[in-house]
Order: sequence, then structure tokens, then C-alpha cells
Amino acid sequence: MSEPVSVVVTCYNLESLIGEAIRSVREQDYKGEIQIVVVDDCSTDSSRAVLTGIPEIEAVLRKENGGVMRAMISGLRATRHDMVFFLDGDDV
Repeated sequence: MSEPVSVVVTCYNLESLIGEAIRSVREQDYKGEIQIVVVDDCSTDSSRAVLTGIPEIEAVLRKENGGVMRAMISGLRATRHDMVFFLDGDDV
């Protein structure tokens, strides 16, 4: 069996793209468990509403915008597996 992995997806004002990024992670053919942590870096659009509608993820909602590096660190703190991958919220 494959080792479990965590994927940290960062998001800032990506309401139209974040769903597709998450879907691309879920559709991987990896056989192990995949934990998806999405960090919203205090978006001012509807990104948070999109995230709360996706039950397969663990959302980290930052209280102030700190940039992508701080968002990545916040996501890393929420992971539970040794192997961690990072994905920008506008990538697939």
C-alpha cells in the first residue's frame, strides 16, 4: 500500500479556479490516502464560500493576509502525514 500524503493548496481570491485545483488533486490515481488542506489567505472574493462547500478538504482560514509563504506554513502545520506536496490554487 502507498504511503499517505498531504497536499497543501494555497488560495487568495481564486473563487473561479480553486474548485478545479482541488478536483485535480482528488482525481489523481495515487493509491494511498490523500489529505487535502486548503489555506485561504483572507480572500476578499467568494473563495471561502466555495471552500466551505467542499466536504473532502480541510480548510485553514487565515484571519489576515500574509502572503503565499505564510499560507504554505499554515497549511503545513495542519498536515498529518510525513510526505507533503504544495499546489497553488490556480494550478491543476
